Amino acid sequence: MHFTFRFLGEVPSATIEAVKKAMNELTFEPFSLTINGIGAFPNLRRINVIWIGVTAGQDRLEQLYKQLEPKLRQIGMTPDDKGFNPHLTIARVKSGLNRDALAAYVEKLGAAKFGTITVTALRLKKSTLTPTGPIYSTIHEIAAS
Repeated sequence: MHFTFRFLGEVPSATIEAVKKAMNELTFEPFSLTINGIGAFPNLRRINVIWIGVTAGQDRLEQLYKQLEPKLRQIGMTPDDKGFNPHLTIARVKSGLNRDALAAYVEKLGAAKFGTITVTALRLKKSTLTPTGPIYSTIHEIAAS
């Protein structure tokens, strides 16, 4: 699982190199995140994605995002219209089957607590789409100092 700071889409290799350079300029110390709360995008009546939220530590993720975003704009990337909303995607819903039951289950678990994790790195990921779902690979990583 991962938090998506910014979806880059299909970009040329020169842009990837510029993103790596921008990432290398970031500094942060390890920090903890409390993972809890479950919901759906865009909403419970039309579920496309089921997510788990972040409470404690969300501000640290946002600080890291605010360090990175201006650097991405400097290399010519347009602002992300969706902004940054820290969450872990746990499922994508492709069918309308049993949607009411799924919505009721997500609503029932709305305040569920999942635990705490420590953030120790920021990774640039590549996703390769396959019929069974995406395969993620790391193409660059910076460690917390």
